[in-house]
Amino acid sequence: MASLEADDAVLSTLPGAEFTVSHQEVELDVNFATRSLSGRTAITIQPLTKELKAIRLNCRQISIKSITVDGFSPQSTQY
Repeated sequence: MASLEADDAVLSTLPGAEFTVSHQEVELDVNFATRSLSGRTAITIQPLTKELKAIRLNCRQISIKSITVDGFSPQSTQY
């Protein structure tokens, strides 16, 4: 598995955001024979407000297999 680290420029805070991404690790498995891609990511965030209750991620065209927060499954998820 190859491991990539996101560029600092990509990790900037968007206007109106309630958190900032401080680190992201991505691992990808590329299978050229089956023309498929699988992998995992670990995202470290820093809340900008104490009232942070939800995190919205852009997950277009992927299948999410599992989600954990500090090793625990969240109370609810929406996709």
